[in-house]
Amino acid sequence: MRKTETKIISKILSQAIQLWLKTQVELVMGLELKIQSSDRQLLQGYIPTVFLQSHGAVYQGIHVGDIDLTAENIRVNLGAILKGKPLNLLAPIKVTGKLLVAESQLRASLSSPLLSQGLNDLFTTILKSLDHNPKSILQDNQIYWSDVTINQDKVTLIGNLNNNINQQIMITMGLALINSQVLHLDPLCLEGLPQLPIVTINDFAVDFGPLVDLQAVNLTQGKLSCCGGLQVMPAPEI
Repeated sequence: MRKTETKIISKILSQAIQLWLKTQVELVMGLELKIQSSDRQLLQGYIPTVFLQSHGAVYQGIHVGDIDLTAENIRVNLGAILKGKPLNLLAPIKVTGKLLVAESQLRASLSSPLLSQGLNDLFTTILKSLDHNPKSILQDNQIYWSDVTINQDKVTLIGNLNNNINQQIMITMGLALINSQVLHLDPLCLEGLPQLPIVTINDFAVDFGPLVDLQAVNLTQGKLSCCGGLQVMPAPEI
């Protein structure tokens, strides 16, 4: 195959990857994409490395800021792509990089079902660790999260218990990595529950599982940043 034809395939793959990324997120801004692959690897539908940068994206209602990622060992359905069909991953890929989220972006994400459910699950886990039945406190099994602040040493979440604006709870937590899968919320302070006084927990951890490889999580005034890796799995066949 001639060099010109290989360049065409590279361009098609680049466009297919960008289109695939845009189908995964609701909004992506300032997207920059660079493919690193030999001609032979391209013809096999194999891309050793893709570099990706973005200055803002929204995924399932979750707003993120600066993104700087590297994806490795990507295998795609090249034959189908050349026929105009969507890109599909044929094997898991490893993604590593850095992510920055501003306080305002995290606040805008509180209405996301994905984030609010995650925070509700966290709250339920906290109650269970204190030997309290979540159902006795959460009448409708939900907290309506309304605000978040990020300081240099802690994150503070505020929510309305059972959608009652007069019954406000607050969770304050520091962030520290125990290892690449486990994040320590230390100290963790819970306030506002009528059934409990102010509670401080000094040993509370969240396990993200084997697909996550966190290397650093940092808090600065108004910003949260993290770096590490994630294994992205192919979509299941329908």
